[in-house]
Amino acid sequence: MIRLVVFLTFCALSAYAQTELKFNQKIIDCEDRWIALPTENGYAYGFVYLDNSAGLTLLLNGSFTIAENNRYVPADTGKKLIRILLNIEKAALIPNEKFAELHIHEVPAWLAFYRTTNRNIDRLYRMGYIYNRWNEQEKALDYLNAVKKIDRRYPGLDGEYELAYRRLENFDESERYFYRRLRITPHNTDWNKSKQEIFFLTQANEMIKAESIYTQALRSCSDEMLKAEMAYNIAFQYYKLKDKIKFKHWQNEVNRWVIPEDIYTEKMEMMAAKL
Repeated sequence: MIRLVVFLTFCALSAYAQTELKFNQKIIDCEDRWIALPTENGYAYGFVYLDNSAGLTLLLNGSFTIAENNRYVPADTGKKLIRILLNIEKAALIPNEKFAELHIHEVPAWLAFYRTTNRNIDRLYRMGYIYNRWNEQEKALDYLNAVKKIDRRYPGLDGEYELAYRRLENFDESERYFYRRLRITPHNTDWNKSKQEIFFLTQANEMIKAESIYTQALRSCSDEMLKAEMAYNIAFQYYKLKDKIKFKHWQNEVNRWVIPEDIYTEKMEMMAAKL
């Protein structure tokens, strides 16, 4: 698993062949779409989606070349999960009529695990957060205002307002949100302690309480490794309880995080095979 900024350093700017692919799309505007990116030997392709807890993400599906008859020839180069950070690279949307050649569907079945309604508060906050990082503050404020109407004390909201107004050079509003953020009692930030608490709760089969702590971490904890460890502890207990449905859900939770060396995937697959 890699981040998009790292991946794009290997992309060749000279790879734009004379094809129907038009590299004119900001990746932030490609949610729920299949995109192509140029590489030295052809094109990488993947699906862009929003994980409400982790941000805009690209599941890199593989690569392809374009034959003389404009036929897309896919190659299995392995899947990679990529967090999309601010970048200036442009992507191309893959035409629908090419999906069959790449053996993909317009809407992947796994997307249902991540997709929420457009008015989901976690989605609204994450979109505001993302547009703030992409220096599109007016769009960010639209989403942040929608969050405020639902929950004025949503974790991190005042910090996003402060950033948006500062970049718009509205320093009076930025200062107001800065001091408001200092006045509000901070949410729990000792997530290592929460990870330990989840471990002990799962050992006591207090699964509802363990899942509740994990849900709190989704909004406030920025450490993907910690969240993966929390999810793994819950998944492992459901494995011991032989609960296939719950285990599958938590296996998906573990797999959603980008972690060094991907230490959990093989373990989870072995447990799934034994259930």
